[in-house]
Amino acid sequence: MRTELYQSPWEKILAEALQQAGLTVVPQYPIAGRFLDLAILSPRKMDVEVDGESVHRTAGGGRKDDDYWRDLQLKSLGWQVCRFWVYELREDLPRCVERVVHAVRG
Repeated sequence: MRTELYQSPWEKILAEALQQAGLTVVPQYPIAGRFLDLAILSPRKMDVEVDGESVHRTAGGGRKDDDYWRDLQLKSLGWQVCRFWVYELREDLPRCVERVVHAVRG
């Protein structure tokens, strides 16, 4: 069982920004044997992931295969997935929040 709400400071920053935009965010939401960084359950189910380069980037510069498989699994369960690199949040948090809000509210 996870006791910490956020795995990184950027998850907390994004969660707070999404909440300020009117979305209800659940950190470390358990599903299919995994924990989602940030889950939005309504009006659409969305997994919002915050990816640090040291954990999610391959030596060749791409995204790790496990992330692709995870996204496919969640999509097959009816979830949308939205991923951000930490540098995206750092450089333009409002744009990232707007991307999530637009995807969830359609």
